[in-house]
Amino acid sequence: MKKQIIYSIVMLLMGLQIQAQVVLSDKNYVHTTVPQTAVTITDMENVSCANANDIDNTIESVTYYDGLGRPIQQRAIKASPTGKDIVTHMQYDAYGRQDKQYLPFEANNTVGSYKTVDVNTDINAYYKNTYSDDFPGITTNLGDVNAYSESVFEASPLNRVTEQGAPGKAWKADPNSDTDHTIKFDWGTNIANEVVNFTVNFTGGDTQKPELVQNNHYAPNKLYVTIIKDENWTPTDGGLHTTKEYKDKQGRVVLKRTYASTPSATSEAHDTYYVYDSYGNLTYVIPPKVTTADGISNTELSELCYQYTYDHRNRLIEKKIPGKGKEYIIYNTLDQPVLTQDANLRAKSRWLFTKYDVFGRVAYTGLIENGSTEALLRNKTSSSTYETYETKTTSPTTIAGTPIYYTKDAYPVSIYKVLTINYYDDYTFDIDGLTNPGTVYGRTIDTNTKSLPTGIKVRVLDSNDWITTVTYYDDKSRPIYVASKNEYLNTIDIIESKLDFVGKVEETKTTHTKGSNTAIVIINKFEYDHIGRLLTQTQKINAQDTEQIVSNTYDALGQLKQKDVGGVANASEANSPLQNVNYKYNVRGWLKTINEGTTVNGDLFGFALDYNTGTNPLYNGNISATSWQTANDNVNRSYNYTYDELNRIITGISNDGKYNLSNVSYDKIGNILSLNRTGHLNTNATSFGDMDVLSYTYNAGNKLLKVADTANKTFGFKDGTNTNDDFTYDDNGNVTIDRNKGITNITYNHLNLPKTVSISNAQGTGNITYIYDATGAKLKKIAPSGGSFTETEYAGNYIYKNGNLEFFNHPEGYVEKEADGYKYVYQFKDHLDNVRLSYTKNDTGNLEIIEENNYYPFGLEHEGYNNTISSLGNSTAQLLKFGGKEEQNELGLEWLDFEARNYDPSIARWTSIDPVTHFNMSTYNAFDSNPVYFADPSGTTTVNSIQEAWDATGSNGSTTWNSNGKGGFCDDCPKEGQTKQVPGPQLGVDGPLGSETQYYHAGGGGKFRDAGAGWYSQKKYFELFRPTIRAIGQGRASIESLHNYGFTDEVLTAMIGWAIQAYDYYGGETPLARGNIIAMDFDSPVFMLASLRAVATSFLGSSPSGYKAAIAAFNAGKRGGAAVELIMPNGKTFVSLSTGSPKLTDEMLGILMGVQKGNRVDWLGACGEIANIQKARAAGYSWGQISQGTFNAYNVGGKFGKVTGSIKPICAGCNDVIQYISTLK
Repeated sequence: MKKQIIYSIVMLLMGLQIQAQVVLSDKNYVHTTVPQTAVTITDMENVSCANANDIDNTIESVTYYDGLGRPIQQRAIKASPTGKDIVTHMQYDAYGRQDKQYLPFEANNTVGSYKTVDVNTDINAYYKNTYSDDFPGITTNLGDVNAYSESVFEASPLNRVTEQGAPGKAWKADPNSDTDHTIKFDWGTNIANEVVNFTVNFTGGDTQKPELVQNNHYAPNKLYVTIIKDENWTPTDGGLHTTKEYKDKQGRVVLKRTYASTPSATSEAHDTYYVYDSYGNLTYVIPPKVTTADGISNTELSELCYQYTYDHRNRLIEKKIPGKGKEYIIYNTLDQPVLTQDANLRAKSRWLFTKYDVFGRVAYTGLIENGSTEALLRNKTSSSTYETYETKTTSPTTIAGTPIYYTKDAYPVSIYKVLTINYYDDYTFDIDGLTNPGTVYGRTIDTNTKSLPTGIKVRVLDSNDWITTVTYYDDKSRPIYVASKNEYLNTIDIIESKLDFVGKVEETKTTHTKGSNTAIVIINKFEYDHIGRLLTQTQKINAQDTEQIVSNTYDALGQLKQKDVGGVANASEANSPLQNVNYKYNVRGWLKTINEGTTVNGDLFGFALDYNTGTNPLYNGNISATSWQTANDNVNRSYNYTYDELNRIITGISNDGKYNLSNVSYDKIGNILSLNRTGHLNTNATSFGDMDVLSYTYNAGNKLLKVADTANKTFGFKDGTNTNDDFTYDDNGNVTIDRNKGITNITYNHLNLPKTVSISNAQGTGNITYIYDATGAKLKKIAPSGGSFTETEYAGNYIYKNGNLEFFNHPEGYVEKEADGYKYVYQFKDHLDNVRLSYTKNDTGNLEIIEENNYYPFGLEHEGYNNTISSLGNSTAQLLKFGGKEEQNELGLEWLDFEARNYDPSIARWTSIDPVTHFNMSTYNAFDSNPVYFADPSGTTTVNSIQEAWDATGSNGSTTWNSNGKGGFCDDCPKEGQTKQVPGPQLGVDGPLGSETQYYHAGGGGKFRDAGAGWYSQKKYFELFRPTIRAIGQGRASIESLHNYGFTDEVLTAMIGWAIQAYDYYGGETPLARGNIIAMDFDSPVFMLASLRAVATSFLGSSPSGYKAAIAAFNAGKRGGAAVELIMPNGKTFVSLSTGSPKLTDEMLGILMGVQKGNRVDWLGACGEIANIQKARAAGYSWGQISQGTFNAYNVGGKFGKVTGSIKPICAGCNDVIQYISTLK
């Protein structure tokens, strides 16, 4: 038997001295020790935070509590780079509220022990000295330093926060003033004629035929209103810089209202309405561009509104995104999405299918060709003729010409093409010649891989080639060997990983082979400090000298202070990096400078950002100015920015006036209406003036029809001579014609990625062709070039042109292939990951700048200065610029490939609809109309790295800092398992809002496969804990260990339920496994409620009414029976408790007497079901309608995780009864 033991010892010492070596104070405290190396129980008991030898072996923290159980001090023991404690002080006001949340500081006193904090000398002095720019004018009075976030509470028992300040003098809260730069909150109710009342009507009572109904307005005081004013708000702004959220009495948001100025300087409301059906499903979303005063036309509904349709089980079955055709989703009886179809697939009578294994894991996916109606397909997916899952086999079954080690029993069985195949648990499948190495870095490959993903096969689209990937694990279920073979590109990639005790990567060996070429072997080595922060990374390619990629230095609180980049990693050159890159931040953790913004001291690049300083100070995180210098000419260049009240950029004025962005205006959902640029007016970029004066014309929705340029039509945006509309679109909203660029046609695959772009313009005529795999990864581009074609191949990290290796990336730049080896090129990037300057060491040993890149807001490049490109660079690698994305310049295309879709920087728009839903924005909106603040790494969702250090969970200003698992600290780390909603994939079915749930994982120095702290998708989050669950199921760990992770109640519930499933799956072969189940206190309210939640979540599409009734019954003291719900086809739900025998009506008694005696006995035991049938009859439903209903049952006691019923039939004799009553009129 193998053993996998991770100790996290938590000792709650209520003033008791348990062991002398860990007694830190006579106060109440919790001392947590997480070992970083393999230790015994005895070793753990002897760990002392005061012992210098233990600093690299454990990560320790302690929280002290007062007599009321409130935390008063947290100490991350020896967490600073110099081994000192990081302390967070907590104090409370007279009402027990934590009105000030202090920033942490580095302590100089005894390690781990409690010490009374002097706010002035310990905290304020530290921050005044470290962040003096954020506390201007404060000289001697340390009491004026606000090194804390402050919550101002209203004077009421509700204790609501009316104002939230942040650290720094500029953001200090002043309860007696409205002019301070804080976030302000207010509450109220709606007034007359303020909010339009929209409802949903079902045509003919059919839930699948919703109709939007516009009534009058909500009566006064029917809605709760929350008002939030941002940090830029002033009393003269009125509603500007304000967000109002209106909720009904069920807590549902029905309206979000923001305000922006009009050209006439008036304030105009931007309203987003949310409309729900009678079952609480979000059915319509009406964005701000829709005019509600005169009703909503069918055109507005189609081109601007979001529409969702549900079946009688509240499952999303249709969705209509603005400007895009309908999408359809069909489920099996387990409520798993089986078939999906968008408008382009519908035109071809094709559906994407997904098949699952018995555990609900995706087995394989693909395409079918079927022109049947949705109703017919739903009947097939729900038919008992087909299984609901596929079973793994030991020999292949040929499906659509593809050998697959699964059955073909679930619908659909007639398959056009298989796209992806996933394997789990073992390696019984075609691994395409890849082999198990046996050992990796001295660790034996584990054969006990039950529950783990072991392989995946992905088809190369429009071919019969496959990419096969196999993953092998160590005895802790951590992937240590991953091999991938790409038949199309003829490559094999192998990654071997050496992990430490807690899962941090110490070394990797990557082997890349293409055809008969010599293998490229890259060895990366990583070193960390005692708290898990990355210190150094070195890299060795084949037999070349080892290169130092980066060496990091951190400040006292774990922020990156300096990184030394490049250079040969040997003793003589260890202290001679190519560049020292320094970083500075403000007190809120926002990046201020890279290399102080200048090029002194040999720096090649300097960059600076202003927020609340400069000519246009801003306080809500928007960037007011940026400036930069390069060693090319050492000239300081800058931009000053202005924004509207919705944080959309209006101007970006350069200090020399040559590269201005101005006159940017928008409609209510962020479609650009006008945009001006100054820039170069000739080929040599020696003459400057108005380069672009653009006006945009749209259809009734978001589709851009024409862009007109009244300035220079040759440079910047190139305005073609067009009498027709410039752009046309397909049914999915993808651009198919762009007459300005001479694009005559674009074809797309089922992922809405371009397959072929046909162009005819002054630069040439031809087709650009793209090849992808079934996940959307680009594998090849074929483009005309000088009478022939250039083939660019994308073999993961390795890029080839016409069969020759061009480059591959490393974390600080790229490596270029040369005749006699490999050359390292390094790059400076700004806060948005834009490549600004590339450099390398030339033949004389000196640094040489290869290329400098600077950009307008929205990504168009500057021309006219520092444009000389050195021959030392790689022309293919240097195409990765704005956002780090590849420029597609062939035949004048001038797109940027952002993976999920393509972007045109000349007009600041995407070429396809956003795969992620943003209700209040155009589906083509770029960077939330704020390209200075936001980046979009994948072309789906904007991200902002500036705020992450401060705002891990939102702009709440809280400052309870904890280890974030990445070697630093995060502001107000969420609770393990805490959830939040984020936009989800457009074709996903995670929720009707086009959103998905993410779960927070606190990390912990590599715990759980080296997963750092952060937000994870549901699938990825729970996958982190699969080894723990498996260990419980196999009896190698106790189920009580789940309590040690600090999960939220909901996640703990799911984990317990999953652990019991694991126990059932593994059979409970060991006494400990059986003991885990036996030891559970089934009468405990925690476990009882957990049981109810677990049962409820097993019916994903069912109404929660029975679940709620079960909880209510339990809370009322009942400990037995079940709450049963009957869901009618039209969605009507009846709920009854089966805790007592119902009085039978004569009609029901006659029904039961009409079936076989044995089955009649079964039904007489189904009290809740009978009661519901009688209620349905009393409500006027026919026996035929009742026979089409669905029963669900939820325990009110009994063995955890077991239900009295599931999807019908719910008992042994129910089939006969259902069949009998269905014959009745």
